[in-house]
Amino acid sequence: MIIKDKRTRLIPSMMDPANADTWAEGPPRGWVPVNIEPQEEVIRWMHVGTDFSPDEPFFNQSIRLLRAKSPPPVECETELTALEARKAASLVPPTPSGIIVHVSRCGSTVLTNALRAADNAIVLSEAAPIDSMLSWAAHPTSRRSVLFNRFLPQVVRVFSQYRGVAERQVVIKCGIGGALAMPALRAIWPTVPFVVLIRRPEEVIAANLRRPSAYLIDWYLQPARCWFGTPPAEVRGAGVEEYFAWILGRVYNETFNSLDSYCKVIDYEELGPSVARRVGDIFQLRLSADAASGMDAAFRVNAKNQRRPFEPDSEAKRKAVSALTRAAVERWIESSYSEMRQR
Repeated sequence: MIIKDKRTRLIPSMMDPANADTWAEGPPRGWVPVNIEPQEEVIRWMHVGTDFSPDEPFFNQSIRLLRAKSPPPVECETELTALEARKAASLVPPTPSGIIVHVSRCGSTVLTNALRAADNAIVLSEAAPIDSMLSWAAHPTSRRSVLFNRFLPQVVRVFSQYRGVAERQVVIKCGIGGALAMPALRAIWPTVPFVVLIRRPEEVIAANLRRPSAYLIDWYLQPARCWFGTPPAEVRGAGVEEYFAWILGRVYNETFNSLDSYCKVIDYEELGPSVARRVGDIFQLRLSADAASGMDAAFRVNAKNQRRPFEPDSEAKRKAVSALTRAAVERWIESSYSEMRQR
């Protein structure tokens, strides 16, 4: 079960690689998954202890900070089956309190920052192990579908219980793959509330033209890797504005087509402390007076750099959009955005 490689450090008193029974009943307390290798079907674990909470805007940032410590936390790699707890095999894994899907650069980070203030909640913002599994759902095969359905609930179980005390409420914020994975997520959790965040397309495009998301750069340079299909030749040859608009149009369209009665659509223009509290209510999170105060504070700072104050930029983004970009938005995104606004 335990896979050793040159990056792996093991503490014998905590986990003996020769003794697979150490993990036979599930991950020991204080261990969380930090990545899943989709091709090799291997899961990487880190011993974070029972006081760990991923408080950075993105889960992977919290993991990088832990790795920068001296000495860094112990890590190891196992097969996916290590996720399954033998003692708890007959129990239903905890259900996430809510799932957040977004169209990129639309306020999802500030919302997750606010929800972290809730009592006894753990918010997983674009966590690598979950986003890796979303890639299976985005491009399903019979085997990938089986792995997704079997192991994603177990990942939620681990994050809910790694402290070894009362279960924590788990909120999942998906990466961009969430748009394609919504039907697969819904098949596992038919009634879990989804919050779908959208924003005026020209503002999303302006933000990505100024500082493109990593997935847009990757797909622009290697079109065949695009999760939403290879862009048509006329799009690939029409400039970056058209290219980004086509991809984001697919994101909006896939998201719109997956909406159901358990989805709440929120436009960036609505976001604020009162809406965050409403999302907390939808997710049935515990919101004390201190939690409400923490939610308010999240909207006063920059979502991705909390040492800086929040500065509204919607108007500046709209003014920065060229006629070429507006035409591309009209072609590829506006229809889906308008229909979601009506929701």
